Amino acid sequence: MAMSYVQPLLFLLASFFFLRAFRAHEIDVDTCSGTSFPYGYINSVDVSEEFNSVGSGTKDIDTVMVRVFGYTSIKRSNWGLVEVFRKIDNKDSLLKSYNPCELISCPVKPDTYFTFHLSKVPYTTPGKYVVRLLDSGEERSTVFCVEFDMSLKAPALVSA
Repeated sequence: MAMSYVQPLLFLLASFFFLRAFRAHEIDVDTCSGTSFPYGYINSVDVSEEFNSVGSGTKDIDTVMVRVFGYTSIKRSNWGLVEVFRKIDNKDSLLKSYNPCELISCPVKPDTYFTFHLSKVPYTTPGKYVVRLLDSGEERSTVFCVEFDMSLKAPALVSA
């Protein structure tokens, strides 16, 4: 039996259509005012939706996965906490915090690229969000801090 070349092509096109809902959105980021990361940098941040099915037959964005891609040039053993905030009227409202050593291998070696996969971050409303990494010292000083605007919409459902 000869295999049709049309079927794989149709499957590929259908995959692109359905996978659009699960794509990640790369976001423009800025460092928070008054902070710097002298021994490295944040390459990028991307966000992908985590949907919560609701009984009404619609899907709402309940939580998001935020991925922070960065680099450090020195050994870091004192990363203490990763925090995600929603900035409202210039005030930070804590959404979720993470132990960085549960996200990546610690201590972080020099000349290392790292990725924080911050899952189940509550998505409240479009606006400015902040990811901040604090050290583990008594003062909990900021190692790095980035701000970004996030505006996501749930995809429309196709009804038959």
